[in-house]
Amino acid sequence: MLDKSARIGLIQGVLQDFREGGILSLQYADDTILFASADFSQLSNLKYVIMWFEQISGMRVNFHKSEIITLNLEVEDTKEIANMFNCPVGSFPLKYLGVPLHYDKLSERGYNL
Repeated sequence: MLDKSARIGLIQGVLQDFREGGILSLQYADDTILFASADFSQLSNLKYVIMWFEQISGMRVNFHKSEIITLNLEVEDTKEIANMFNCPVGSFPLKYLGVPLHYDKLSERGYNL
């Protein structure tokens, strides 16, 4: 659903030069990271895609256990996006599947989280 939505221009991932439609998600088992541009109309479309997924699959996204993490956005914009998705605001560094993620280059020793 994400790929099709990107192909028809409803949503846009990050790193458009790397892959057509951009990078939209990383998934492992029931853990998913979604990537999106900070365009509010596209974020609204992403919210609809998630809602359609829930309706079609019968599965539910727990938005209260999810986080919105932004880069290079004003605090007000970040709060507005978090409100749109009904999620708390998270921050870097964080761990995903035990791997430290950070907006800066990792050193050989990595980060202690």
